[in-house]
Amino acid sequence: MTATWPSEAWNEARFHVAAFAVGRRWVQGAVVYGHAINPETHQTKDATDRICQHVTQRLLEQSSGLRFIAGDFNQSHMGISSMEHWADKGWVNVQWWAFQKFQRLPVSTCKGATIRDHIFVSPELAMYLEDVEVDESFFKDHAIVFAKLASLGQPPMMPLWRHPKQIDWKEVSTLPDHPAVPTASTSMEDRYRQVFQQLEQRVNDQKRAQQQMPLEAKQKGRAATLEVHFVQEFSMPPKPARQGERQPKFHGIDPTYTKWTRQARRLNNFSRLVSNASPSRTQIVHMQKLWKRSLKPQGSPMDFCRGGILQVVIGRF
Repeated sequence: MTATWPSEAWNEARFHVAAFAVGRRWVQGAVVYGHAINPETHQTKDATDRICQHVTQRLLEQSSGLRFIAGDFNQSHMGISSMEHWADKGWVNVQWWAFQKFQRLPVSTCKGATIRDHIFVSPELAMYLEDVEVDESFFKDHAIVFAKLASLGQPPMMPLWRHPKQIDWKEVSTLPDHPAVPTASTSMEDRYRQVFQQLEQRVNDQKRAQQQMPLEAKQKGRAATLEVHFVQEFSMPPKPARQGERQPKFHGIDPTYTKWTRQARRLNNFSRLVSNASPSRTQIVHMQKLWKRSLKPQGSPMDFCRGGILQVVIGRF
């Protein structure tokens, strides 16, 4: 995932954050390696906690969904402030989950004496926990902790209350006439919906008269939603940008942001290819495909046919 933490922290190579596609679900996770020298001193605890703070910022403050934080922390359960913060946010240490679920006492993971290796899972991922195992047969000093999960399955259906996209009222001058008053014989819902239908139609007519783009379909439908409808959960985090592209500064889970980021990268790639004085045949074909996708991007209200870009391309090739 995009590295937005200080280079000094990254160069220590004591934590890593990544995203994993598991079927049609996305899981975000971090691995942490805490400082081992004098682990019980305040200085060492603070040094390990500073590592965890980078992970906390990314996975707790900036994201949501199926997430985990694991590793050899060289600290006991709740031994540092970050672990307490994770617990306050509903995250669970899988060995302690097994104790609460199955009355199975936590097992040592370090040299058969202490518990220094942990897996913390987010509340969303904890719902899929089925079992926990600790295996000491692989390595001499540290055991392997397994968190067994049920199948994540398909993305769940989420209830959504549809509301139209906002109209830019700065582009709309004073609307002429008043809307007709609906007849009293209709229901209150119908009368309420008719008022807004007339409003949207008048805005649409005015924009056309001023040679502006009419309202999009997603900008209409006020007062027409009476119940929720269900859509599949979206859980894909933003992908890291390629070299030379602008790295995303938002790291949450948002389908609109993902679509806009994809469109920006598509146009950036297109611009780079257009600036090539002697493109190859393969690059020209790729350029044409990029442009076709740019004209009809999913989830983007922008009209890329306007602004002179298309004329420049036609003149160039």
